[in-house]
Amino acid sequence: MCEKVEYITLSYCWGGDVSSKTTKSNLNHRYKSIEWSTLPQTIQDAITITRELGCRYIWIDALCIVQDDSVDWAREATTMSQVYENCILTISATKFETSISGFLQPRTSNFYILWTQIVEDYCRRSLTFSRDKLIAIAGIAERYQAKVKDRYIAGLWDYNLLGWLMWERGRPGSGIHGFGHRFEEYQAPSWSWASFNG
Repeated sequence: MCEKVEYITLSYCWGGDVSSKTTKSNLNHRYKSIEWSTLPQTIQDAITITRELGCRYIWIDALCIVQDDSVDWAREATTMSQVYENCILTISATKFETSISGFLQPRTSNFYILWTQIVEDYCRRSLTFSRDKLIAIAGIAERYQAKVKDRYIAGLWDYNLLGWLMWERGRPGSGIHGFGHRFEEYQAPSWSWASFNG
């Protein structure tokens, strides 16, 4: 029986051709390595988040599908929905028009949009390290705290803090695992989303 592997996926707009896509000519080389400098900013940002969350794998269509191989494309296309369904989190960067835009740049509004998406998807998933939610996400917060010039507070941000405090736990049928419940042992302040499992 194959061991289940936890991985993250990226949903994004190509916005034209992706220069670093996997093709028949570079496939063998890519089994060994992919040069960081050749990756567009959006893909670099997604890999950065994946590393900060302590996850080893990320699925990105431009890299994981051989783009000029019709057989590979047809095979992968039939499993696309399962790829996204079985991941532990999907990074959604679809609001940005091209793969070279990036989404972790010091643009305050973009960062907060992304942060909300990460937290919502993160909370809906049944993660093996769910009790360490704040620890896993703290790496991202620390990395970009200086760029957005804001204060990070237990999963929330000082910018529009009253708005952040209006979060609510999942309602029946609203998430993958329905209701959330508060951890019996202290994990985070009661006013933080991280105090709930779900």
